[in-house]
Amino acid sequence: MTTALYLSNRYYEGMSNAVGKVNIMAKAIDYSYYKNNYEKLLQEVFPHRRERVKKFKNLQAAYVSLATGLILQEVVKKELFIEPSHIHIVEGVNGKPGLQECPGFHFNLSHSDNVVVIAYGNCPVGIDIEHIEPRNMRVGERCFAKNEYDYVLNGHNSQMDEDMDSRFCHVWTMKEAYVKYTGTGISIPLNSFSIDIPKQKVLGERVELFTEKRGEYIITLCTDEDSEVFWDLDF
Repeated sequence: MTTALYLSNRYYEGMSNAVGKVNIMAKAIDYSYYKNNYEKLLQEVFPHRRERVKKFKNLQAAYVSLATGLILQEVVKKELFIEPSHIHIVEGVNGKPGLQECPGFHFNLSHSDNVVVIAYGNCPVGIDIEHIEPRNMRVGERCFAKNEYDYVLNGHNSQMDEDMDSRFCHVWTMKEAYVKYTGTGISIPLNSFSIDIPKQKVLGERVELFTEKRGEYIITLCTDEDSEVFWDLDF
């Protein structure tokens, strides 16, 4: 283990009882760039992601997967001084991916259309991004708790008050971010827990939700209470 990685490990492991610090970075994907440089970029991404990308038959899905892998390895190299060839992804609690070389380093990825977002820091994170577009409100009625569905329909205590579709995406990203935070994913129904929307809290849980709207996208982070969050949205 290099001295730099050792010090990074000490930092992330030693921060477990300190204030959480989370960074969020988002970038737009230039599909033409990935199309024209696909083979070159495929060789540059870390081995675990390379094998995953090669399994996609849909080229656009492959480009997205490749882009998320390159962004992740950029962050890992900057934060932990680990070269791509030495990145090893392992499954943690509930199958949530983690970094073998530094278990105290937490990350989570999401994408929508041509935008990729990553959250990373010294505490568990879950992140989701959604493009605002017309939604089937029957899905909300089925998946949302009563107070959440009422917020979508009527805008009560609204933070995303422009239109119903924005409010739908707001609730959806909050719920997705929480299940990604826990690592449970779709194994638990989205209507099995409820969100206090004005307070940005999941009822009964010691987590906090942070939402940003950028253009036609909504991004929500779920992480530990009282964490410091730093946004870098480059799209």
